[in-house]
Amino acid sequence: MAGEAPNPLGTYLRDRRTRLDPVAFGFGGGRRRTPGLRREEVASRANISPTWYTWLEQGRGGAPSADVLDRIAKGLMLTEPEREHIYMLGLGRLPEARYQPVDGISPRLQRVLDGMVLSPAIIKTAMWDVVGWNRAAALLLTDYAKLPREGRNILRLMFGSDRVRARNEDWDGIARYVVAAFRADVARAGANNSTATADLVAELSRISPEFEALWRDNDVVAHTEGVKRIHNPDVGLLAMEFSSFAVEGRPELGMIIYNPASLADAERLRVVLDASRACAPSASCAFNCSATSCANAASKPRATQICASSSCSCAQSLASSACSRARSAASLSACELTETYSPAAIDIAPATIAADPATSTDPVVAPDAATPAIRLAVETMPSFAPSTAARNQPVRETRWRS
Repeated sequence: MAGEAPNPLGTYLRDRRTRLDPVAFGFGGGRRRTPGLRREEVASRANISPTWYTWLEQGRGGAPSADVLDRIAKGLMLTEPEREHIYMLGLGRLPEARYQPVDGISPRLQRVLDGMVLSPAIIKTAMWDVVGWNRAAALLLTDYAKLPREGRNILRLMFGSDRVRARNEDWDGIARYVVAAFRADVARAGANNSTATADLVAELSRISPEFEALWRDNDVVAHTEGVKRIHNPDVGLLAMEFSSFAVEGRPELGMIIYNPASLADAERLRVVLDASRACAPSASCAFNCSATSCANAASKPRATQICASSSCSCAQSLASSACSRARSAASLSACELTETYSPAAIDIAPATIAADPATSTDPVVAPDAATPAIRLAVETMPSFAPSTAARNQPVRETRWRS
C-alpha cells in the first residue's frame, strides 16, 4: 500500500507462514481463503498471543524480544539461517551462538582441502580439534590420521607434546597466540561456559604450567595472519605464512592455510612433499634396503620411484642416517626406479657406478664427472600389472662398487 512504512520482518514472517501446509501441522485441511497457516495457528505453535503475533506481521508494537523470535522460529520450523535472518530483521543482530560439537566435515569441504596440493591446510573447531586436513598438512605439521580423535587437539599437541614443542621455532609466541585465539573462539561459538571447555582448560592447566599462566592472562586475539617457523628433519627450518578463515555457514569451524614465506621456503616445502609421496598398498612397488651397504645415505637428498601405473607414485627420503636405497628390483616390473643424487654431496666418484654384469645385461653407467645427476633405470615390463612370468624372472640388482 502506498505510504505504508516498510516492515521487512512482518513481510518475511507472512511469506514463511503462507508456505506451510496446515495438515502437516495437525490443523484442519478444509477450505481456506489464503494458503498456509493462519496467524492464530502460528501464535499457538509459538506459544505467544495471537494479537502480539498479528502486530509483528503488521509492523506494530515495537521490536520483539529474542525469546519471542526464537519461539516464532520454532513455530514456523525455520532453519538456522532463516532464524538468523529474522534476528537481523527484528533486532539488527545475529542471535547468540549455540555451541554444537563437531565430529567431522562434509566431503565437499574435504575436497577443498585436498585441492590445495602445495599448501598445508586444516579445519578446526572452536575447541581447536582438527577435524579436516590435507596431505601437505599431514606431512609438514602432524599426521593427524595416526592420532586418536582426542589427540587431534592443537592445544593438547602444543602443551603436551615435546616433539611439537621442538618443531616450533618460536614456541612461546605461538603458544600465546593459540591460547588467546582459543579463548575468543569458544566465546564466539557459545561454548565459553560449556562443560567441554571447562574440562579441556582443567586438563591443560594440570599438565602444563605454561598454559595455566597464559589462561590467567585473559588475552584475546582475532584470527588474522602471521608467520610460523617449523623445523623439519629433512630440510631444516621452514618459514610458513598462515591465514585464518571462517567457514561460511559453519561458525563453529575455522580454516587455517599455510603458504611458504619465500621462494626458498617454497622449494624446501616441495622437497618435503615430493620426498614423502608413497605408493598405494595395492601397487607392485617395493624397496628392499640394507643399511650396511650404503655409507653415504645421509648425504643423498632423496630417491624417487616412479611407477608406470597411474595409481602408484612413490618417493622415499634418504635424509635419515639409515640407508633406504633399493637393492632389489623384484616386484618392480611395473616401475622405473630413479635415484637422483647431487655429486657435490657424496664422496664417491660418479664413474664408479655400474650395473653388475653378473646379474644384468644393462650397460655400465659411467657419466662424465661434470654430469649434474646420475640416473639408474631398471628395465621394466610394458604391462602395468606384473604377470606370472614377470614375477618368476630372476632378480636384477643395481650394485655400488667402491
